Amino acid sequence: MKTKGFLASEIFTYIMLLVVAALILMFGYKAIHYFQDRSAEIARLELKSNLERNMKDTMSYGSVKKFSYLVPNDVREVCFIDWKKAPNIDKDKYPLIYETWELSWTSQTLKENVFLYSSTLDTEEFALSVNDRSLFSIGEESYRCIPILNGELTLRFEGRGDSVEIVTSS
Repeated sequence: MKTKGFLASEIFTYIMLLVVAALILMFGYKAIHYFQDRSAEIARLELKSNLERNMKDTMSYGSVKKFSYLVPNDVREVCFIDWKKAPNIDKDKYPLIYETWELSWTSQTLKENVFLYSSTLDTEEFALSVNDRSLFSIGEESYRCIPILNGELTLRFEGRGDSVEIVTSS
C-alpha cells in the first residue's frame, strides 16, 4: 500500500521530468534555429566569395565560362547592378537597390552591386558587396535580376580584359 508521502514524491518526480523535457525541447528548438540561420549566412558568404573568385578567374579577354552557384533557400532573385550606367531602377519592385543608389550616388561610394532578394516576408532584403564595382558589366542594361531556380543560380561570364560581362543566366 502506497503512503501519501510516497504519492506526493512521485507527482513531484513527474513534474520535474516534464519541466526538464520542456527545457530540452526549448533549447533544442533554439539550437536548430540558430544553426539554420548560420547555415544561410555561410551560404551567402560562399556565394559572394565564389562570385568574386570566378569573375576574377574569367577576366582574360575572350574567356567564356559558365558557373552554377547554390544559394540560400529563401533567396528568390539575384540582381546585378552596373553603377557605371545611368540607373533605371523600378523603385517599387527593388526598393533596396533604389535606396542604395539614391543615398550613395552623390558621395560616389557605391560598393554594393549584387543584391539577394528573399522570398520570405520576415526576411529583409540586403545588399551583398562584391568589393570592386567595376568587376563586371551586364551589357546595355543598368541592372539585371535573375530568378533562382531550384536553389541554384547559373551564370555565364565572358572576359573583357579588365572586367567580366554577365552574358546570360541559363
